[in-house]
Amino acid sequence: MTNDKRGLLQLIVFRLIVVSSLLVSAVVIQESTSIFLPLDKFYFVTLAAFVLSIIYFILYYWGKHLNGQAHLQVILDLAIVTALVYISGGISGPLYFVYVFPILGSSLVLTVRGVYLTASASAIGFGLLVEGLFYRLIPYFQPGQAKDLSFGFVLYSLVVAWGLFFAIAFLITTLARNLRLTQEQLERARKELQLKEHQALAGRISSQIAHEIRNPLAAIAGSVQVLKRDLDVSAENRDLMDIVLKESERISQSIDQFLDLTGPPRITPVPIDLSEILKETLLMLRQSGELTDRIEVEGNYAESPAPFPAMPTTSSRSSGT
Repeated sequence: MTNDKRGLLQLIVFRLIVVSSLLVSAVVIQESTSIFLPLDKFYFVTLAAFVLSIIYFILYYWGKHLNGQAHLQVILDLAIVTALVYISGGISGPLYFVYVFPILGSSLVLTVRGVYLTASASAIGFGLLVEGLFYRLIPYFQPGQAKDLSFGFVLYSLVVAWGLFFAIAFLITTLARNLRLTQEQLERARKELQLKEHQALAGRISSQIAHEIRNPLAAIAGSVQVLKRDLDVSAENRDLMDIVLKESERISQSIDQFLDLTGPPRITPVPIDLSEILKETLLMLRQSGELTDRIEVEGNYAESPAPFPAMPTTSSRSSGT
């Protein structure tokens, strides 16, 4: 049972439409032919259906025991339909097709199992009514409705009616399942769209932050370049300034890579000199005091370059240093 107030409201409105349509059809048919069910009893049953609809509306807005109300509506609708079929003459009457409407209505508030149970109850109710009338266990509502029908015709009519009931149940549950799957897909698409919108917003904010970082970074790099050009500094301090400029450029490249995350990957190896990285590392270790004069580093790294293709990512550069 799906405890869905909207589905219950749809069921109430649906049964009102069906009852109104039956009432209009009865008046039209009665005006066009003299052979039809007694309208006074038909009006009484439809009036009872309207009164029940008003009660259903009151219970709906009360908002309690909605599960029980949904089951009660389906059961009472089956009882009303059975009464209409009995009044119209049973299997020889024109209204046994209205069993289809409770089956359709049950799909709004019941599960797939509940819809098939409604179809089964319709088949059982109609079968018992037809059997009772055929074997004279139940008197016809009007004496003129009694007809001598063969057992084969009655059985054939029952099988056709039962097949119709379960075919409607199968179709309506299949449509409901497909509709539910479509709604789930639409919901997933909506969430994906929201995620993409958030990513686009994050990209715009990241771009603004990147510009805010780039501006002072460019100012720092420019200042170091001016100091390197105008000041008479030692070779070691000049090398430190070169390190500051290179690291500033590296940070700028890292910002560019971060902004490219939202686009397709563009990974192109770039050549690096391992000898230069080693010399920079040794220089920083000496300046920090971690590499003293008691430690000697030997090798041909100062004269021989060591080119190596590396990926332009922060992690690869860090691992290279």
